[in-house]
This record gives sequence, C-alpha cells and structure tokens, in this order.
Amino acid sequence: MFWAIGIYCLDFIPKGYVMTTPNRLVLASVKDVPLDDVIAVHVAGHDLALYNVDGTFYASRDLCNHGNARLSDGFLDGDVIECPLHGGCFNVVSGEPCAAPVTHAMVTYSVAVVDDQVVLTAPEELEFENVE
Repeated sequence: MFWAIGIYCLDFIPKGYVMTTPNRLVLASVKDVPLDDVIAVHVAGHDLALYNVDGTFYASRDLCNHGNARLSDGFLDGDVIECPLHGGCFNVVSGEPCAAPVTHAMVTYSVAVVDDQVVLTAPEELEFENVE
C-alpha cells in the first residue's frame, strides 16, 4: 500500500482493493483470517475481534465484557469464542453468552466479504457500542 501524506495515493491502489467509505470500513483481507480462527483488528480507534467460522466472517468488540481480556487471544471452537481470562464463552454469531461467568451479550458488528476483503458494513455501529 502506498501512502501520500496520510491518505491513499489513488494512482497506486492495487486492483481489487476495496476503499474505506462512509458506508463500510475494510477490516482485513479474507486470506489474513485463518479458517476457524480469530484475529485482532484495530480500525477507526476501535479494537475488534474478527472470526472466520467455516468461511463465514463475524466481528465483535475485542474486549470481554466480564474481564479485561482480549477475545482475539481466546480459543475459537466452532462458533463459540472462549475468553482466555476466566473461560466464559460467547456465541460469535449472536453475541449471546453461552458459559459462565459471562452473563451479558458481547457487542457484535455487521460484516460482509467484498472483493476478498472483510468489511464492516455499518461503521456507525462503532459509535453506538453497548459498553458494559
């Protein structure tokens, strides 16, 4: 990627690159998120966990709402992420808790795959986080 004074230099954007627009933010390339795994993504001042569950992508706030732990450091088993601190679990599809000690749903975000890029399709969701 080429930069010109903090912005993308349009003459050098690779073919197929999805620009970040007001309607979507690029989180990662599909190939950067291993199958059945989770990675950390920092975008627009927010830390997100990005999940690849059998080729389908999901995103959540990266911080567990029960303790100060990064969900991207946890263990993904199917569509369930286990917090590395206390072992609480969340369903990454719905955000709902599925094992103690967590009791509140995690914050999730809408994502889609566009031109081999995982994009946040509703960036305004970042501004309305339900922080517990």
